[in-house]
Amino acid sequence: AVVSTQSGHSAGNLVFLCLTFCLIAPFKKLRKKEMTLIQLSLIVTLILGYVSFIIVSGSTKITVDNSGNPLLSLNAGCVTGVVISQYFFLSAFFWMGCTAWTFVNKIARALKNYGKTDKYYFYKCAAISWICPIIFPV
Repeated sequence: AVVSTQSGHSAGNLVFLCLTFCLIAPFKKLRKKEMTLIQLSLIVTLILGYVSFIIVSGSTKITVDNSGNPLLSLNAGCVTGVVISQYFFLSAFFWMGCTAWTFVNKIARALKNYGKTDKYYFYKCAAISWICPIIFPV
């Protein structure tokens, strides 16, 4: 019952994440803004995380030995699914960090950095947010 409740919450979150993405993504003027790109990337990462979680929680059956310990050789699909889900949620954490750093740069340091922009900032955030989480699940 716990898994189905968690999947239900994930499905609800997934619906509203997709709705948010569909309401923002079509507008080219919004997509040109750095903060919107970061938030859309966060939304995509969360969508992928929830989809992987729903797939893993709905299709996984854990096999245990006589003493109740899980057998990794028979649960390879479960382990792979958990690693993929963990990767996406860690990536979302890094995207949130990029969002926070962007807010700090735009608000707290507004006067100091006025007029200075880094045209590769989004690509730096993308590299950090997609590559750094690979370290943790492995």
